[in-house]
Amino acid sequence: MDGDGRQGSILVVEDVEGEHAHLRRSLGHRGHRVTRASGHDALERIESIRPDVVIVGPGEARAVLASLPRESGVTLLPVLVLCATQDSDARVELLRAGALLCFAGPQDPVELEAHIGAAVAVGRRYAALRELALTDELTGLGNRRHGEHELAQQVARSTRHGHPLGLALADLDGFKAINDVHGHEAGDVVLREVAARLAGCLRGGDTLARWGGEEFVAILPDTGPEGVLLTAERLRGSVGGEPYLVGAERIALTASVGWAAWRGEDPREFVLRADRALYEAKRAGRDAVRPDAA
Repeated sequence: MDGDGRQGSILVVEDVEGEHAHLRRSLGHRGHRVTRASGHDALERIESIRPDVVIVGPGEARAVLASLPRESGVTLLPVLVLCATQDSDARVELLRAGALLCFAGPQDPVELEAHIGAAVAVGRRYAALRELALTDELTGLGNRRHGEHELAQQVARSTRHGHPLGLALADLDGFKAINDVHGHEAGDVVLREVAARLAGCLRGGDTLARWGGEEFVAILPDTGPEGVLLTAERLRGSVGGEPYLVGAERIALTASVGWAAWRGEDPREFVLRADRALYEAKRAGRDAVRPDAA
């Protein structure tokens, strides 16, 4: 229920199941969408449901705060900490770690609701600003910063659970000539269509981002080498399948794709392997797909 603009999605992290059951019921009765998480799965739940606000006890607060993305030192998700202590030094420490508010002792329900309503508004503002900062204006895809963040998250997930992970880099062949011959407006039309075609090749849980001028990255969770190869071939085929219509012009275009399957390395090295594969695809004559052979 969002009628007054204050209700929102709230994740309540409980060290012990049922610890904050009364709080969760109270928030639910006030129209908030409340989800529970235990301490060990809090970070994963934050990534999956993207709440407006997190409410957490002090035992898990530091781990949650340390994991959140930041801008200029400020966490990009409001965290309210329910402290069991009156120790002002402990509360100050949590605030310095990034908590928006730190409550000590029982709270007046009306006052708590007011704080949560304000936190929801802050969280939505953060989310809107973050979305703007992570979106490529031309194509509507995530930008490189978004791609790097998603890749880091998926590498961390694969590290925790041992899931396979794939990465494909697609670069448009000879794209500069389109700008030179047909003009930059035509190039923009083609880039938007390329983005739509590439996005149509991916599953709901995959991530597609514009990595650079005419380069795109596809991050493929739970995908082994065979699946990454198949996706890379789909990406290549989608770009070159049909000419691009720009006014009365029909413009042909192809793409080269390099791909890699994760081997346990950090995101930077993972991207470097896919980039080496892309270089080999270019050397092979373009309009080609190549794996990292290192």
